Amino acid sequence: MEEIEKLVAYYLTTRNVYGIEEVLDILVAKTTKVNYKDIIKCIDNHLERKVESDLTMYLAEIAAKQLPDLETIILEKLSLYSSKSAIEDLKEALDKIKN
Repeated sequence: MEEIEKLVAYYLTTRNVYGIEEVLDILVAKTTKVNYKDIIKCIDNHLERKVESDLTMYLAEIAAKQLPDLETIILEKLSLYSSKSAIEDLKEALDKIKN
């Protein structure tokens, strides 16, 4: 989990757009049924998390993996979040789950 925590820290602190995309791809590749809830908590509770889309971009990317309870987590975040881009990410994630 230490490697994941380092990746999350980089994901949330880098100002390099390409770096964000690259580390997000790595996080998604390392996401499993066993660790995805821990990764969500790590992103959601990280001190450097500044905007809702920090988490929702990750959720949208992992939605295609058909992870258990992910739809419930996304629906919960959808009821809490107000950012237009975050809501779009969450709706995209729901669409991926349903298709």
